Amino acid sequence: MVLRPRHERMTYPNEYLENITIDLCKKTFYLLSDDGSKRKVKCDTTKQFMEVLDLVLKKADPDIVEYADITVKED
Repeated sequence: MVLRPRHERMTYPNEYLENITIDLCKKTFYLLSDDGSKRKVKCDTTKQFMEVLDLVLKKADPDIVEYADITVKED
């Protein structure tokens, strides 16, 4: 799956990126295509996460980018 705006093709000729969910706590990106395909991109380091985040924020349509809720545990 290639990070492209909704109007550009993904890996397959008729596949488009419809949603990107960013989970800050897990350093993970969840990608959803228009045909229902899902991909998870888990970053091992903060540096790697920041590089992917920079790419997403520069290249993806802002309308398809969202952030996962932050889970807070109380003692």
